[in-house]
Amino acid sequence: VSTSQAVVGAILGIGLLNRQLNVAGLGKVVACWFGTPVGGAVIAVISYKILALLYNRVSMDLFESDILIRLSLVAAGSYASYALGANNVANVTAVFVGAGYLTGLNAALIGGLSIGLGIITFSRRVMETVGRKLVRLDPFSALIAVLAEAITVHIYALLGVPVSTSQAV
Repeated sequence: VSTSQAVVGAILGIGLLNRQLNVAGLGKVVACWFGTPVGGAVIAVISYKILALLYNRVSMDLFESDILIRLSLVAAGSYASYALGANNVANVTAVFVGAGYLTGLNAALIGGLSIGLGIITFSRRVMETVGRKLVRLDPFSALIAVLAEAITVHIYALLGVPVSTSQAV
């Protein structure tokens, strides 16, 4: 599920109660939520075409190909984790920074450590669902999916808009 949508929904509820709702800002966020899965799909198609063209032009044996795909998956996974941290830590900790309870650095540290704890404790079932129960992917297609998700979320993080990594992937 989307932490972005959950936190924006919670803030929206409080904003309605306090009569302090920024409709223009909310409209921008909601519009980007529609653009996230579409953007992820478009970036996946483009990335697939470009990387397949490059991959098929390189002369490698099966062992070298396997190593290249594995290293590429680690690099894309690292990039996706970076993009997720840029997006999701800000989603959850921004309210504390905005309320003046934490500095940006302290919020980022607490959020990052908390994401690490979540990974260690409960992420396995979600990984199983996304990795096996939605669509079975070959290694090259998995690389494209992770890379497209990372690029999509990173673009929105650069724009300062909280979006769903779940929808992007």
